[in-house]
Amino acid sequence: MVDGGLGAREQESLHSAAPGITTVAAVVLTFRRPRLATQVVRGLLEVEGLAPSHVVVVVNGEGGLDDPALEAQVTVVRLPANVGPAGGFRAGMLEALRLPGVRWVYLCEDDVGLFDLPSPRVGALVARVEALEDASVGAVVSYGRDRRGRGGHTLPHRVSGPHGFEEVDAAAWGATLVVRAALDAGVLPDPAYFFGYEDFDFCYQLRAAGYRVLVDREAAGAGRETAAGRAQAFAGQRPNDRDEPWRA
Repeated sequence: MVDGGLGAREQESLHSAAPGITTVAAVVLTFRRPRLATQVVRGLLEVEGLAPSHVVVVVNGEGGLDDPALEAQVTVVRLPANVGPAGGFRAGMLEALRLPGVRWVYLCEDDVGLFDLPSPRVGALVARVEALEDASVGAVVSYGRDRRGRGGHTLPHRVSGPHGFEEVDAAAWGATLVVRAALDAGVLPDPAYFFGYEDFDFCYQLRAAGYRVLVDREAAGAGRETAAGRAQAFAGQRPNDRDEPWRA
């Protein structure tokens, strides 16, 4: 067994216990947060049960993982410069599409491990979505937002119950499950947006292509979609958005 990872027998056991997990490739986008990115990758392998071959880490110019042994197990795409979340996730999606048998791509920001999502969830989430037998589902997000008025203003979506899904207009990346069919059809993040509503634009692209964006009720409702909720999640773990200078 490689230090910091799972052996073949442990991986096989996890896969058998996680329905749908073998059809998922995860993309972790990171920039200057090696500790948090390492936690997310380790969770994908050891908790969610993804095979290392199905985890793609995109280093957006600077950073990586702080565990070299763990980093050696997964696919790492090192971009020569910071191309923003739009370009970074686009590169990760295209790499994930190279993997055989992938029907879903699970997009993870490097700090999503701070957001109290159900764990494990990915394999069961895929099973729940596929049980809908609805080819119009383009993405399942963890924290949705609804447009208000004729402009671009949105408000956090408040789910009406603890189970199932609800349709939303847009969402931040967070942890988002995207159907491969939409990516194969050319729905990809627009790198021209770089950073700032590039995630909303991707959701709007999905909707314009005839796909629905659903929020997972089991993940939503923790309040992390608000500024106050994010500040609580980040406390002691990473700077708030306004205190992280590069976000400016």
